[in-house]
Parts: sequence; structure tokens; C-alpha cells
Amino acid sequence: MLPKSTLKEFVVDQKLHYLDLSSNRIEQASARDYNTETDYYPDENEKFLSSKVETHLGRIRKRIKDYEQNKTIIVIDSDLVQWLIFVFVIQTIRMPSLSKQAHASSVFGSLLGLPESYYSILHHKASVRDSFLKDAYQSVASGKLKNYSANLIEIPQEYRKRSFLLNSSHFIGFGLYLMLVLTPYWGLILLPEHENIRLMDEGKLKYLAATVDHEVDLINKGAVSFEQSIQNPKLVGLPFELERTKMMLGGPI
Repeated sequence: MLPKSTLKEFVVDQKLHYLDLSSNRIEQASARDYNTETDYYPDENEKFLSSKVETHLGRIRKRIKDYEQNKTIIVIDSDLVQWLIFVFVIQTIRMPSLSKQAHASSVFGSLLGLPESYYSILHHKASVRDSFLKDAYQSVASGKLKNYSANLIEIPQEYRKRSFLLNSSHFIGFGLYLMLVLTPYWGLILLPEHENIRLMDEGKLKYLAATVDHEVDLINKGAVSFEQSIQNPKLVGLPFELERTKMMLGGPI
């Protein structure tokens, strides 16, 4: 399940475009109705997801827009790393009908190593939910992602004939990296800390930039790979990027 605020970033001419990987056809929907299941979670957990995920996503996107208008810089601090790992855990267990697939075949199952019982915790009451989430977070933060830090990655304005795809998990795994897609051109990325240190310049952290096709292709192929491991695989994207992906997968123009 994807946050509506993220889906809205991909709307073109009031329509959300997505590639159905089962048929290799590009379809349209509204951001409001895309992959929606009414009353899937208890009300208190819907509010929890809104406050813990959606609200913070909105703040980060506001910072990005301010940055692009030369108003401010975006500070990457330890709180952002902790939140990003927390959202990674949330999104992993948020997807319906994914437990066995995520546990067995995706980057999430292998990275988290969580038992299948975790994949139903958002259906429990708050006290049970919070206990499970705390355990899951600690398992990931002190385990596979212990020595990870965060950065931003963008497709700069002059290279925006390409864009990022959005898969069902909200996260894209490629190599040792995990990327949370924010907009068609921006993402938050978790990467090994030693690689982030190399991006320091006079005490300031440089953002990552995807400026050539093979860099965007590497990320988007990670989105395709994950999506192909689940049922009803669909990729959201801008029309020109979906057409490119469709051709890559062998579909008619």
C-alpha cells in the first residue's frame, strides 16, 4: 500500500499512470483509488500510519521544494535515518497478501529476516502493534542496517527526460542500497555509512545525483525486480518512463 501523498506526485493530467507487468500494458487510474482497499486497517492504525509516515513525507517534500527554489538546504541527521528505517519496516509489513512472498523472495524478506507473524501486526490493537514494531525496528536497526546512513538522491533538472519508478513497496533495493521514492525525481536513500563519508565536502554532505541513463536504469530495474516477485505486479510512473520500461520488457510500442 502506497501513501496517497506519494501517488499524487506522479499524477499527470489528473491521472495516475501505471504499468501492469502481467500484461505489459500501461493503464490509468486516480491516485485516490489506486490499489485501495477500504477499511483494511483499524481506524487507530490508519491514523497511526498517517501521523508516522504521511506527515513526515509531506515535510520532507516541502524541504525539497524549498531547496529547488534556493530557499534552504536539506539537513540529513540521525533522526532522519531512524525514521527512514522505521518507514522501511512499516512499508514491508504494510503490503497486503505479501507475507510469504516478502519473507521468501524479496529484498525485504531477506534483509529483515522477520517471521511471517510480523506481516499482520497492523491489524492488531495499538499496544500489540507498538510492541511488535519496536522489536522489528530494533532487529533491523541493530542488524543488517546497523552501519547505514541516509542521503538524498535526485535527477537534476537538466536530466529530467528520465524519472524514477514507484513500486508497490515504496522502497527500491539495488545493490547495497535502499531507496524510498519521494517524487519522480527525488528519493531518500539508505547506504553504507562509509560510502556517505566519501561524499563529505568541507564538512557538508553532497547529495547523490543520477545524471546518466545507466544510473537511473539501475534504480528502476530494482523496482521492476521487486515487483516481479509479487502477485498483481504494477509500477507507477510518468508516462515516458513507463513507455521506456514497457519496451525494455518486450512489449509493443
